[in-house]
Amino acid sequence: MSASEAAPAVPVAPARRFLRSLLFGLTLTGVLALLFGVPWWTLVGAGTHWPTPVFAAGTALFILALAALPVLMYVGHGRQRDWAARTGDTLLGVVWVLFAWAALGNVLRAGLAVGGVADPARSRIAATAVAAVSVVLLAWGYVEAMRLPRVRRLDVPIGRLGAGLDGVRIVLLTDTHYGPIDRAGWSARVVAAVNDLDADIVCHTGDIADGSVTQRRGQTAPLGGVRARLARAYVTGNHEYFGEAQGWLDHMRDLGWEPLHNGTSCSNGTAPGSCWPVSTTPRPVPRGAPGTGPTMPRPSPAPTPSCRSCSSPISRSRSPVPWRTVSTCNSPGTPTAGRSGRSTSWSGWTSRRCGG
Repeated sequence: MSASEAAPAVPVAPARRFLRSLLFGLTLTGVLALLFGVPWWTLVGAGTHWPTPVFAAGTALFILALAALPVLMYVGHGRQRDWAARTGDTLLGVVWVLFAWAALGNVLRAGLAVGGVADPARSRIAATAVAAVSVVLLAWGYVEAMRLPRVRRLDVPIGRLGAGLDGVRIVLLTDTHYGPIDRAGWSARVVAAVNDLDADIVCHTGDIADGSVTQRRGQTAPLGGVRARLARAYVTGNHEYFGEAQGWLDHMRDLGWEPLHNGTSCSNGTAPGSCWPVSTTPRPVPRGAPGTGPTMPRPSPAPTPSCRSCSSPISRSRSPVPWRTVSTCNSPGTPTAGRSGRSTSWSGWTSRRCGG
Protein backbone atom coordinates (compact mmCIF):
# COMPACT_ATOMS: atom_id res chain seq x y z
CA MET A 1 0.00 0.00 0.00
CA SER A 2 1.43 3.37 -0.99
CA ALA A 3 1.84 6.26 1.42
CA SER A 4 -0.82 8.21 -0.42
CA GLU A 5 -3.29 5.34 -0.07
CA ALA A 6 -2.57 4.95 3.65
CA ALA A 7 -3.04 8.66 4.44
CA PRO A 8 -6.34 9.44 6.20
CA ALA A 9 -8.97 11.46 4.37
CA VAL A 10 -8.96 15.15 5.16
CA PRO A 11 -12.29 16.20 6.72
CA VAL A 12 -14.15 18.81 4.71
CA ALA A 13 -16.88 19.72 7.18
CA PRO A 14 -14.90 22.48 8.99
CA ALA A 15 -14.00 24.07 5.64
CA ARG A 16 -17.63 24.02 4.55
CA ARG A 17 -18.77 25.53 7.83
CA PHE A 18 -16.17 28.27 7.43
CA LEU A 19 -17.33 29.00 3.88
CA ARG A 20 -20.95 29.12 4.99
CA SER A 21 -20.08 31.49 7.81
CA LEU A 22 -18.04 33.64 5.48
CA LEU A 23 -20.82 33.75 2.89
CA PHE A 24 -23.37 34.63 5.59
CA GLY A 25 -21.14 37.38 6.94
CA LEU A 26 -20.52 38.87 3.51
CA THR A 27 -24.22 38.74 2.64
CA LEU A 28 -25.22 40.37 5.93
CA THR A 29 -22.56 43.04 5.49
CA GLY A 30 -23.73 43.78 1.96
CA VAL A 31 -27.38 44.01 2.99
CA LEU A 32 -26.58 46.32 5.89
CA ALA A 33 -24.32 48.46 3.71
CA LEU A 34 -27.15 48.97 1.22
CA LEU A 35 -29.81 49.41 3.89
CA PHE A 36 -27.89 52.19 5.62
CA GLY A 37 -25.74 53.40 2.74
CA VAL A 38 -28.54 54.46 0.40
CA PRO A 39 -30.26 56.68 3.01
CA TRP A 40 -26.90 58.12 4.07
CA TRP A 41 -25.99 58.96 0.50
CA THR A 42 -29.35 60.56 -0.18
CA LEU A 43 -29.70 62.52 3.05
CA VAL A 44 -26.10 63.39 3.83
CA GLY A 45 -23.54 62.62 1.18
CA ALA A 46 -24.87 63.16 -2.34
CA GLY A 47 -24.11 66.71 -3.38
CA THR A 48 -25.95 68.30 -0.49
CA HIS A 49 -22.84 70.15 0.70
CA TRP A 50 -24.20 70.44 4.22
CA PRO A 51 -22.06 72.39 6.71
CA THR A 52 -19.26 70.25 8.11
CA PRO A 53 -20.87 69.74 11.57
CA VAL A 54 -24.12 68.56 9.92
CA PHE A 55 -22.24 66.19 7.61
CA ALA A 56 -20.15 64.80 10.49
CA ALA A 57 -23.13 64.34 12.81
CA GLY A 58 -25.24 62.66 10.12
CA THR A 59 -22.42 60.31 9.14
CA ALA A 60 -21.71 59.40 12.76
CA LEU A 61 -25.39 58.70 13.38
CA PHE A 62 -25.63 56.30 10.44
CA ILE A 63 -22.40 54.50 11.44
CA LEU A 64 -23.63 54.10 15.00
CA ALA A 65 -27.00 52.77 13.83
CA LEU A 66 -25.30 50.38 11.40
CA ALA A 67 -23.12 48.94 14.14
CA ALA A 68 -25.94 48.77 16.69
CA LEU A 69 -28.61 47.01 14.64
CA PRO A 70 -27.09 43.49 14.51
CA VAL A 71 -26.15 43.67 18.18
CA LEU A 72 -29.61 44.81 19.24
CA MET A 73 -31.33 42.15 17.16
CA TYR A 74 -29.12 39.41 18.59
CA VAL A 75 -29.49 40.55 22.19
CA GLY A 76 -33.21 41.28 21.80
CA HIS A 77 -34.37 38.20 19.91
CA GLY A 78 -31.51 35.80 20.57
CA ARG A 79 -31.09 36.55 24.27
CA GLN A 80 -34.73 37.57 24.87
CA ARG A 81 -34.03 41.08 26.17
CA ASP A 82 -37.14 43.14 25.53
CA TRP A 83 -35.40 46.53 25.71
CA ALA A 84 -32.98 45.50 22.97
CA ALA A 85 -35.77 43.96 20.86
CA ARG A 86 -37.84 47.16 21.11
CA THR A 87 -34.88 49.31 20.10
CA GLY A 88 -33.67 47.00 17.35
CA ASP A 89 -37.11 46.49 15.81
CA THR A 90 -37.76 50.25 15.86
CA LEU A 91 -34.39 50.97 14.27
CA LEU A 92 -35.00 48.37 11.58
CA GLY A 93 -38.41 49.87 10.78
CA VAL A 94 -37.01 53.41 10.59
CA VAL A 95 -34.08 52.52 8.35
CA TRP A 96 -36.30 50.42 6.06
CA VAL A 97 -38.66 53.35 5.47
CA LEU A 98 -35.68 55.64 4.89
CA PHE A 99 -34.16 53.13 2.45
CA ALA A 100 -37.33 52.78 0.38
CA TRP A 101 -37.94 56.51 0.12
CA ALA A 102 -34.26 57.32 -0.37
CA ALA A 103 -34.32 55.11 -3.47
CA LEU A 104 -37.31 57.09 -4.76
CA GLY A 105 -35.60 60.31 -3.69
CA ASN A 106 -32.74 59.58 -6.04
CA VAL A 107 -35.25 59.28 -8.87
CA LEU A 108 -36.53 62.72 -7.88
CA ARG A 109 -32.97 64.03 -7.85
CA ALA A 110 -32.39 62.69 -11.35
CA GLY A 111 -35.60 64.36 -12.52
CA LEU A 112 -34.49 67.68 -11.03
CA ALA A 113 -31.16 67.33 -12.82
CA VAL A 114 -32.98 66.87 -16.12
CA GLY A 115 -34.97 70.00 -15.28
CA GLY A 116 -31.79 71.99 -14.85
CA VAL A 117 -31.75 72.30 -11.05
CA ALA A 118 -28.14 72.36 -9.88
CA ASP A 119 -26.52 71.11 -6.68
CA PRO A 120 -26.65 71.68 -3.78
CA ALA A 121 -30.27 72.77 -4.26
CA ARG A 122 -31.14 69.60 -6.21
CA SER A 123 -29.77 67.19 -3.59
CA ARG A 124 -31.14 69.21 -0.69
CA ILE A 125 -34.64 69.21 -2.19
CA ALA A 126 -34.49 65.42 -2.57
CA ALA A 127 -33.08 64.92 0.93
CA THR A 128 -35.71 67.17 2.51
CA ALA A 129 -38.53 65.42 0.65
CA VAL A 130 -37.27 61.97 1.72
CA ALA A 131 -36.93 63.05 5.36
CA ALA A 132 -40.36 64.69 5.46
CA VAL A 133 -42.20 61.77 3.86
CA SER A 134 -40.41 59.27 6.11
CA VAL A 135 -41.29 61.17 9.28
CA VAL A 136 -44.96 61.37 8.28
CA LEU A 137 -45.13 57.68 7.37
CA LEU A 138 -43.38 56.57 10.56
CA ALA A 139 -45.75 58.64 12.70
CA TRP A 140 -48.77 57.29 10.80
CA GLY A 141 -47.46 53.73 11.13
CA TYR A 142 -47.07 54.11 14.88
CA VAL A 143 -50.62 55.42 15.27
CA GLU A 144 -52.01 52.58 13.12
CA ALA A 145 -50.03 49.94 15.03
CA MET A 146 -51.27 51.11 18.43
CA ARG A 147 -54.90 51.80 17.56
CA LEU A 148 -57.71 49.30 18.04
CA PRO A 149 -58.16 46.96 15.07
CA ARG A 150 -61.00 47.83 12.74
CA VAL A 151 -63.99 45.52 12.96
CA ARG A 152 -65.13 44.04 9.68
CA ARG A 153 -68.63 42.57 9.72
CA LEU A 154 -69.62 39.90 7.21
CA ASP A 155 -72.95 38.13 6.71
CA VAL A 156 -72.23 34.68 5.29
CA PRO A 157 -75.25 32.75 3.93
CA ILE A 158 -74.78 28.97 4.15
CA GLY A 159 -77.21 26.57 2.49
CA ARG A 160 -78.77 23.80 4.59
CA LEU A 161 -77.64 25.43 7.80
CA GLY A 162 -79.41 24.00 10.83
CA ALA A 163 -82.15 26.20 12.29
CA GLY A 164 -80.44 26.24 15.66
CA LEU A 165 -77.35 27.76 14.08
CA ASP A 166 -79.06 30.43 12.01
CA GLY A 167 -77.57 33.78 12.94
CA VAL A 168 -74.65 32.38 14.93
CA ARG A 169 -72.09 35.14 15.39
CA ILE A 170 -68.37 34.28 15.24
CA VAL A 171 -65.68 36.74 16.25
CA LEU A 172 -62.22 36.01 14.87
CA LEU A 173 -59.31 37.34 16.90
CA THR A 174 -55.85 36.51 15.59
CA ASP A 175 -52.17 37.42 15.42
CA THR A 176 -52.14 39.61 18.51
CA HIS A 177 -48.35 39.18 18.71
CA TYR A 178 -47.91 40.45 22.25
CA GLY A 179 -44.23 41.24 22.38
CA PRO A 180 -41.48 43.49 23.72
CA ILE A 181 -43.76 46.55 23.69
CA ASP A 182 -46.11 46.31 26.67
CA ARG A 183 -49.63 46.46 25.22
CA ALA A 184 -51.66 45.36 28.21
CA GLY A 185 -53.88 48.44 27.89
CA TRP A 186 -54.35 47.78 24.17
CA SER A 187 -55.25 44.18 24.99
CA ALA A 188 -57.92 45.30 27.45
CA ARG A 189 -59.45 47.63 24.84
CA VAL A 190 -59.50 44.83 22.27
CA VAL A 191 -61.32 42.55 24.71
CA ALA A 192 -63.87 45.30 25.39
CA ALA A 193 -64.43 45.69 21.65
CA VAL A 194 -64.86 41.91 21.23
CA ASN A 195 -67.39 41.78 24.07
CA ASP A 196 -69.35 44.63 22.48
CA LEU A 197 -69.89 42.34 19.46
CA ASP A 198 -71.97 39.94 21.61
CA ALA A 199 -70.48 36.78 20.06
CA ASP A 200 -71.69 33.20 20.19
CA ILE A 201 -68.20 31.89 19.43
CA VAL A 202 -64.86 33.66 19.78
CA CYS A 203 -61.80 32.14 18.12
CA HIS A 204 -58.18 33.11 18.59
CA THR A 205 -56.38 31.53 15.66
CA GLY A 206 -52.82 31.78 16.82
CA ASP A 207 -49.66 33.87 16.96
CA ILE A 208 -50.85 35.11 20.31
CA ALA A 209 -47.42 36.37 21.39
CA ASP A 210 -43.72 36.52 20.66
CA GLY A 211 -42.08 35.14 23.77
CA SER A 212 -42.90 32.91 26.70
CA VAL A 213 -45.95 32.93 28.93
CA THR A 214 -43.84 34.35 31.75
CA GLN A 215 -42.80 37.29 29.57
CA ARG A 216 -46.27 38.06 28.19
CA ARG A 217 -48.59 37.05 31.02
CA GLY A 218 -49.62 40.62 31.80
CA GLN A 219 -50.50 41.43 28.20
CA THR A 220 -52.58 38.29 27.71
CA ALA A 221 -54.40 38.51 31.06
CA PRO A 222 -57.33 40.53 29.62
CA LEU A 223 -58.18 37.64 27.28
CA GLY A 224 -59.63 35.88 30.28
CA GLY A 225 -62.47 38.41 30.18
CA VAL A 226 -63.64 37.58 26.64
CA ARG A 227 -67.31 36.55 26.63
CA ALA A 228 -68.97 34.07 24.26
CA ARG A 229 -72.23 32.13 24.60
CA LEU A 230 -71.12 28.85 23.00
CA ALA A 231 -67.35 28.60 22.91
CA ARG A 232 -63.99 30.33 23.22
CA ALA A 233 -61.51 28.34 21.16
CA TYR A 234 -57.77 28.80 20.70
CA VAL A 235 -55.27 27.17 18.36
CA THR A 236 -51.55 27.80 18.17
CA GLY A 237 -49.78 29.72 15.43
CA ASN A 238 -46.23 29.24 14.26
CA HIS A 239 -44.91 31.97 16.58
CA GLU A 240 -45.92 30.02 19.68
CA TYR A 241 -43.36 27.41 18.66
CA PHE A 242 -40.58 29.97 18.73
CA GLY A 243 -41.19 30.15 22.48
CA GLU A 244 -43.17 27.47 24.31
CA ALA A 245 -46.27 26.21 22.50
CA GLN A 246 -47.41 23.88 25.26
CA GLY A 247 -47.10 26.70 27.75
CA TRP A 248 -49.47 28.82 25.68
CA LEU A 249 -51.96 25.98 25.36
CA ASP A 250 -51.93 25.54 29.13
CA HIS A 251 -52.12 29.28 29.79
CA MET A 252 -55.12 29.80 27.52
CA ARG A 253 -56.86 26.93 29.28
CA ASP A 254 -56.15 28.67 32.57
CA LEU A 255 -57.77 31.82 31.14
CA GLY A 256 -60.94 29.85 30.39
CA TRP A 257 -60.38 29.23 26.68
CA GLU A 258 -60.51 25.79 25.09
CA PRO A 259 -57.17 25.03 23.43
CA LEU A 260 -57.63 22.76 20.44
CA HIS A 261 -54.62 20.74 19.34
CA ASN A 262 -55.61 17.99 16.93
CA GLY A 263 -58.85 17.53 18.81
CA THR A 264 -62.55 18.26 18.60
CA SER A 265 -65.09 19.89 20.86
CA CYS A 266 -68.83 20.25 20.39
CA SER A 267 -71.03 22.95 21.92
CA ASN A 268 -74.81 22.97 21.94
CA GLY A 269 -76.48 25.27 19.46
CA THR A 270 -79.35 27.61 20.08
CA ALA A 271 -82.06 25.04 19.33
CA PRO A 272 -82.63 21.43 20.40
CA GLY A 273 -80.77 18.90 18.30
CA SER A 274 -78.20 21.36 16.96
CA CYS A 275 -74.52 21.39 17.78
CA TRP A 276 -71.40 23.25 16.76
CA PRO A 277 -68.32 21.02 16.52
CA VAL A 278 -65.00 22.84 16.80
CA SER A 279 -61.84 20.96 15.87
CA THR A 280 -58.28 21.15 14.65
CA THR A 281 -56.83 19.10 11.86
CA PRO A 282 -53.46 17.31 12.10
CA ARG A 283 -50.63 19.55 11.09
CA PRO A 284 -46.85 19.60 11.38
CA VAL A 285 -44.99 22.05 13.57
CA PRO A 286 -42.07 24.27 12.51
CA ARG A 287 -38.77 22.54 12.03
CA GLY A 288 -36.54 22.65 15.06
CA ALA A 289 -39.28 23.28 17.62
CA PRO A 290 -38.33 21.79 21.00
CA GLY A 291 -39.63 18.27 21.39
CA THR A 292 -40.69 18.02 17.76
CA GLY A 293 -39.02 17.19 14.51
CA PRO A 294 -39.22 15.27 11.25
CA THR A 295 -38.73 11.93 13.04
CA MET A 296 -41.89 12.30 15.13
CA PRO A 297 -44.96 10.39 13.92
CA ARG A 298 -47.73 12.46 12.39
CA PRO A 299 -50.64 13.04 14.78
CA SER A 300 -53.74 11.01 14.19
CA PRO A 301 -56.68 12.72 12.48
CA ALA A 302 -58.96 14.71 14.73
CA PRO A 303 -62.15 12.82 15.54
CA THR A 304 -65.27 13.83 13.68
CA PRO A 305 -68.23 14.39 16.01
CA SER A 306 -71.64 13.05 15.13
CA CYS A 307 -73.92 16.08 15.04
CA ARG A 308 -77.32 16.61 13.50
CA SER A 309 -76.78 20.13 12.27
CA CYS A 310 -73.70 22.10 11.31
CA SER A 311 -70.01 21.77 12.03
CA SER A 312 -67.48 24.55 12.43
CA PRO A 313 -63.92 23.29 12.62
CA ILE A 314 -61.09 25.57 13.53
CA SER A 315 -58.37 24.02 11.44
CA ARG A 316 -54.69 24.49 10.82
CA SER A 317 -52.75 22.79 8.09
CA ARG A 318 -49.58 24.04 6.46
CA SER A 319 -46.07 22.65 6.07
CA PRO A 320 -43.50 23.34 7.37
CA VAL A 321 -45.06 26.33 9.15
CA PRO A 322 -48.77 25.90 9.90
CA TRP A 323 -51.52 28.43 9.25
CA ARG A 324 -54.91 28.85 10.79
CA THR A 325 -58.45 28.91 9.49
CA VAL A 326 -61.88 29.15 11.00
CA SER A 327 -64.26 27.14 8.87
CA THR A 328 -67.94 26.27 8.72
CA CYS A 329 -69.41 23.24 7.03
CA ASN A 330 -72.80 21.89 6.24
CA SER A 331 -74.24 18.98 8.18
CA PRO A 332 -72.61 15.55 7.69
CA GLY A 333 -73.77 13.73 4.59
CA THR A 334 -74.79 16.85 2.65
CA PRO A 335 -72.93 18.24 -0.37
CA THR A 336 -70.45 20.98 0.52
CA ALA A 337 -68.08 23.22 -1.38
CA GLY A 338 -64.52 22.08 -1.93
CA ARG A 339 -62.73 18.86 -1.23
CA SER A 340 -62.35 19.75 2.46
CA GLY A 341 -66.12 19.76 3.00
CA ARG A 342 -66.12 23.34 4.27
CA SER A 343 -68.58 25.96 3.11
CA THR A 344 -66.65 29.00 4.28
CA SER A 345 -63.16 29.53 5.57
CA TRP A 346 -61.49 32.43 7.35
CA SER A 347 -57.74 32.51 7.85
CA GLY A 348 -56.17 34.77 10.43
CA TRP A 349 -52.64 34.64 9.04
CA THR A 350 -53.48 35.32 5.42
CA SER A 351 -56.69 37.29 6.02
CA ARG A 352 -58.37 35.05 3.47
CA ARG A 353 -62.05 34.28 3.24
CA CYS A 354 -63.58 31.90 0.75
CA GLY A 355 -67.14 30.76 0.32
CA GLY A 356 -69.02 28.00 -1.39
